[in-house]
Amino acid sequence: MEKLCPKCGEPRLTKGMIAYCRKCSNEYAKQWKKNHTDTPEQREHRLIYARGRDSRISPEQLQRDKDKARERVIRLGEDYKNMRKAYYISMQEKLKLGLCSRSLGCANSVAGITRFCLEHWMVVIGNAAQRKVKHGIIKVCPSELVNLWNIQKSICPITGILLSPGVNVHLDHIVPIARGGDNAMSNLRFVHDSVNQMKGNMLDSEFRCFMLTHGPQMIEWAKK
Repeated sequence: MEKLCPKCGEPRLTKGMIAYCRKCSNEYAKQWKKNHTDTPEQREHRLIYARGRDSRISPEQLQRDKDKARERVIRLGEDYKNMRKAYYISMQEKLKLGLCSRSLGCANSVAGITRFCLEHWMVVIGNAAQRKVKHGIIKVCPSELVNLWNIQKSICPITGILLSPGVNVHLDHIVPIARGGDNAMSNLRFVHDSVNQMKGNMLDSEFRCFMLTHGPQMIEWAKK
């Protein structure tokens, strides 16, 4: 059922929590701005009050207040630097122990030669895949990527090579993004990085044809 504006009875805007139509909403915004904008007299009164306050404080006291404010800003900056330094040191200590450095609360072991555990490494991989799709982004769920990794048993489906995070793994789109593919789990797989780079924007059928045509020549060249 279409919702109507309570003022004029026209269909109201459905975006957000706006309860009026566009015309009534614009009129309401203009009226609110008019009622909540200071008049020139109010602005002048506030300026006179501020000047009077400064005139009631001695120059020495005013300078002391400024010095205290400056010291407080410097102290907060130093506290922030110390906090970041302590966080960095704690992350380095976790890495020395072979633990995930994604967050202080994660106590899982790192995956491969990465700095993250398998779950947090999948978060990084999913974010990278998500940025490739400009329109109609489909979010990649890290838990689903972990399930896909376990289903493949860390094996490249094309070469049969054992995959290791941070060493030789790429997340491949079976139908490339440039060819209209998306981030659906049915369109994703983990493959060897060299294979993914060689495949480029080709479909599986095109890549098979390419390998059958040029593969023997590449093998002969490698034997030299």
